[in-house]
Amino acid sequence: MASANRAELNFVEEAEFGVNPGGEGQLVRMNSTSLQLEPISVQSEELRSDRGRARGKRLAGQVTGDIVGNFFPGDPSMENLLRMLAGQSAWPAAGEGKTGGAIAGGGVVTLNAHGFTAGQWVRLSGLDDEAANKWYRITAVDANTFTLANPPSNLTGSPVWKGSYLKGNGIEARSASFEVWLDDAQDSFEYRGVMIGSLALDLSPESIIVGTFGTLGSTHRHGEARTINPGTASTVAPIVTGEGGDVQGYIDDQDTGVVTSVSLNIDAGLRREPALWSPPRIALGTVSLTGSMEIFTDDFTRYDDFVNATARRLDVIFGTEDDWLALSISQADFTGATVLVEGIDTSALLRLDFEASVKGTEGVYGWTKG
Repeated sequence: MASANRAELNFVEEAEFGVNPGGEGQLVRMNSTSLQLEPISVQSEELRSDRGRARGKRLAGQVTGDIVGNFFPGDPSMENLLRMLAGQSAWPAAGEGKTGGAIAGGGVVTLNAHGFTAGQWVRLSGLDDEAANKWYRITAVDANTFTLANPPSNLTGSPVWKGSYLKGNGIEARSASFEVWLDDAQDSFEYRGVMIGSLALDLSPESIIVGTFGTLGSTHRHGEARTINPGTASTVAPIVTGEGGDVQGYIDDQDTGVVTSVSLNIDAGLRREPALWSPPRIALGTVSLTGSMEIFTDDFTRYDDFVNATARRLDVIFGTEDDWLALSISQADFTGATVLVEGIDTSALLRLDFEASVKGTEGVYGWTKG
């Protein structure tokens, strides 16, 4: 009998779709996985005098299923799954530890060849004023300057800027081979041509954030020999919500108020495109990001945003000053608003549903890592 505690999930990115290059993989720190071969069959509709039905023809099928795990900013394998979902070949190297800079009125920072992008977040450290060592969002850039929302008054000290921005609307279809290895049984289940098609995040108070990656893939192989060498697990800690936790949220660069839950769903719009005599391909489609949040009804400003069709910017920062990810939604339209009144000893809540749309050059969403 194979124990789930002794199972591993590794993957290696493919240079050619559906071809496992082997070598050292990346170990996914998972809670569970449901990767599977989903058969596709065709059946004749021929009318038969014996009232029977001819045997159908089974085709190659497709790979589907989820990968569920804690949300780990700073974990290379998880950050690469996010990158594949975003349709990007690499995280940009720009912004990984820029030093120096001078600040002027309006939060304009001069730092030659900074490499930052409008809409991204940066983590500032090294200032004499400890309270100013924190995250800032960049609102505008040119080659040698960038502008901060809610900037510090000065940059006295030895400022260090960190943040690498990844847009979620890339056009590179990134595939990988995944292997589930059952160590007790010494058995391998390999899935090739797998693309990351979606991510669901659910945030609730005083809990560890868990993410679910959805997949769509091409082929499957079952065998006893291992095809991917196991990677090394990272040691970063999962993200915890609550007072003293590792999550911060903003609406239009201001505190969101008392939020009790957030649900986020990113979808890359993957579609399977079969062909007559060659293997089907998987293509990228329209990017969508939807979600909801529930907040205490201290005021109804956000309800009025829904009534008046006022779009807002949403940002969530996950992690610590050493390992962090910031999700940026440049324009969110509130598509629904419900005042939740239930239970004799509970507070009324306002539930807001939202959908992201493109604004300027930022795309539907983006991730900053540091």
